[in-house]
Amino acid sequence: MSHGHLFFCAGCDFQFLSGYHPEHSRTDAVCSACAARYVLPTRDSLAPTNDELIELHESRVETIKRRGRRKNEPIYRYVENPTGQKILMIASKSGRQYLGVEEFSCTTCGSVGSVVLELPSGAPCPKCKSGNLKDEWV
Repeated sequence: MSHGHLFFCAGCDFQFLSGYHPEHSRTDAVCSACAARYVLPTRDSLAPTNDELIELHESRVETIKRRGRRKNEPIYRYVENPTGQKILMIASKSGRQYLGVEEFSCTTCGSVGSVVLELPSGAPCPKCKSGNLKDEWV
């Protein structure tokens, strides 16, 4: 089960769960400028390993049409494409941390340094731009 901060906007349907997700062997990331989604897949399902070089992947949901009895019933699939941008996971006395996150660029809007692992509470919503983000620990 994933634990982290759930960031959400009251003005639209934007939600983002920070933290490591062992059931998917990844950490999620989001662009703070345009709300594009990213993932950092890891080798080990328990946690990223020390000195692991991890590549940022674009993450999006595609709608596929089912062929069969219900021709127009939408079904979805997740698509992850590597971006070529990488970071290093290191372990220190204070815990594990990613090095180089602040250098990620969004492949959707082109913003430099906008792809983040956490969002500041109270910041403008990256999707609708009119609401403010709230967060809760889950």
